[in-house]
Amino acid sequence: MKKMSAVLTILFSTILSAQTIAVVSYMKVEPGNTQEYLEVEKIWKKIHQTRLEKGMIKFWGLYSVMYTGTASEYNYVTVNHFNNMNELDNSWSDDLVQESFPGKSEAELNKMMARTSPSRDLIRSEPYNLVSYTETEPAEPTKILFINFMTIEQGTNNAYVTMENEIYKPMHEKSVKSGSRTGWSLWSKMDGDMTSGQYVTVDSYSSWDQMDQQSPFADLFKKVHPKKRFNKVSEMTNQARLLERRETWELIDSVY
Repeated sequence: MKKMSAVLTILFSTILSAQTIAVVSYMKVEPGNTQEYLEVEKIWKKIHQTRLEKGMIKFWGLYSVMYTGTASEYNYVTVNHFNNMNELDNSWSDDLVQESFPGKSEAELNKMMARTSPSRDLIRSEPYNLVSYTETEPAEPTKILFINFMTIEQGTNNAYVTMENEIYKPMHEKSVKSGSRTGWSLWSKMDGDMTSGQYVTVDSYSSWDQMDQQSPFADLFKKVHPKKRFNKVSEMTNQARLLERRETWELIDSVY
């Protein structure tokens, strides 16, 4: 396996780095299209491998959004990581498909790529900027992600980020050091609807078993902040942000 320099440097030293940008694409796949969609993503994986080798991305991952149903807005997610805005602005070239499938004719390539749109609906794509993180240096991308979508009031960005860094990041650092999670990160939305879900936190685990090793939240709080009152901090947290929703993503495939 090939270690990268570092954005979804969802990993490295780690997969994450200070200037990481993640572009998240939300997909809705109908039940009868699941197999076709996954086969199409295997085609795209070869293209993303070429992009990685050319230094155009740091990471690509395909995730299943767990516990979804027919009424869910999306049920699969793809994530691309970039080291900076320059990489993001130059993340595609017209010859990528041909380079990824040498020997295939233009007609064969067109037929192959034409399978993409019918296999799924692309609901939207959103760019996120990495704000803060702590993690181990995993040998491969993290398998389980808990995604928390946070909404804050206009003009309170600094206060919210300060709270995450001063109160919660030290707790996540302790969890990482104890081996009860792989990492934690805070991301800010860069474009799109900026009235809700402006921030996202990501709790990363290498397996379901690792999650079972977590200490109760209140106990962890007491260890990290022995002089602070849990109830008061909880109240402050609820005032600082609204937890819109929480999702569980499971990694299906990746390039890194």
